Amino acid sequence: MRDAILLLRGRPRFRRLWLGNLISQLGDWVGWVAVSVLALGSGSEGGAALDLALVFLAHNVPAAALAPLAGPLADRMDRRALLLATTAASFALTLVMAVAAACGAIWLVPLSLLARSAVTAFFTPAERAALPRLVAREELLLAGALDAVTWSVAFALGMAAGGVLSLLGPVTALLLDAGSFALALALLWGLPAMRPDRSVQTGRERAGARRAIGAAISYALPRPRLTRAVLAKAPFALAAGAAWLALNLVAADVEAAGGVAVGLGLGLLHAARGVGAGIGPVLAARLARTSRSRDRAWRALFLTGLAAMGLFVVAPSGPWLLLLAALWGVGAGANWVLSSEAQQRLGPDALLGRLGALDHCCFVIAQSVAVLGAALLVERGLGRAGAAAPFLVAAALLWWALERRVKWSDVS
Repeated sequence: MRDAILLLRGRPRFRRLWLGNLISQLGDWVGWVAVSVLALGSGSEGGAALDLALVFLAHNVPAAALAPLAGPLADRMDRRALLLATTAASFALTLVMAVAAACGAIWLVPLSLLARSAVTAFFTPAERAALPRLVAREELLLAGALDAVTWSVAFALGMAAGGVLSLLGPVTALLLDAGSFALALALLWGLPAMRPDRSVQTGRERAGARRAIGAAISYALPRPRLTRAVLAKAPFALAAGAAWLALNLVAADVEAAGGVAVGLGLGLLHAARGVGAGIGPVLAARLARTSRSRDRAWRALFLTGLAAMGLFVVAPSGPWLLLLAALWGVGAGANWVLSSEAQQRLGPDALLGRLGALDHCCFVIAQSVAVLGAALLVERGLGRAGAAAPFLVAAALLWWALERRVKWSDVS
């Protein structure tokens, strides 16, 4: 904690980016609960599962679809300008969603959500590529851990607040979401210009840059550790997508059995996951002192999260679900920060935007496939455990393949 405070004090530009993200994420998760509650009110478990999957896809797929454009753009233009433009557009679109909901033009809400998700595709790679400009190289792991802890705090508080505010209706949540983007825009305005550094590129790499996202793939594939860093979020996302659907359906079951309202149940379970996602990066930063210890910590924390998700989808409703959700978050947070730090450490500045976009694209596609696939299996009559099982197994196998490739490269 002391190191994180010193980093924020000593790096005022990083502090602006950090605080802007914290505020916008708080608002975003408040709005997310309201949208999920609307989807869960659609009727039967199968119908609710499909509606949840469609909401998830609308919120995430545009970012994956536009990654081949977003990554190269972050490597060609000022990253500050991208951060400002995308935040301003997100504010405007969220305001449209709130006004549409207030006026009864519900058809405009999902369209605006799709547009905002598309805008977010350009924010994420610009943010990741900007980080090495705002902190020293040796501070990247600490900065990444702090960013992940911040996400977990915003997620936990935003989900908990969203659960309470869902009782007041979606308009209130969406107005708060829009206000958070406005505050974030004011903070990000003070960032310096951050144009990509092209001086380190060789002639071959410059030619690769013209192939856009293909340059990142060509650079990463011969380097097993960088490949693992770029793809590590995808196997976890396969399991997390199925577990996310199960979590939402568990909240609906608790309400049906006479428990707390679905919005409050969602808020509590997601908040527990968010708390775990804050603990995971702290553990990772403490355990990852050397290359060997980093690999061991990464493997142990990844498997902890995977096991917790497996137990979550088979466990009956009860207070232990909060503990399992927290352990799931521990694995997710650790995997996120270790993979992101490895990308920034192993990748050249001129390709960081594309590497980040490729990472985000694989993550979103894997999670979206799992959410939709699990929803279809639930609709066909499988229980939550049966629907999640194929994706949990696929996640374990994909992670094993990435680990084996790194080990083989170390031996050779």
